[in-house]
Amino acid sequence: MNTTTETDQAYYTYVTLHLLEVNGFFTDDETCDERWSNATAHYQQFLDSKYNDHNESEYSCIEAYIESL
Repeated sequence: MNTTTETDQAYYTYVTLHLLEVNGFFTDDETCDERWSNATAHYQQFLDSKYNDHNESEYSCIEAYIESL
């Protein structure tokens, strides 16, 4: 599994948020705080998922996770 520092976790939460946005996951009426909260929850779910593969880049793994939703 990928291991992340606190700084990495914030970065990858942002990556998750961005990928959720470009994949149309959010509605227009959600606030930034709600989106961040959703992205944080999804990133945590990703870390525990089969998509968290240490043989691949974390970005690619998150991208595969988001595409599976």
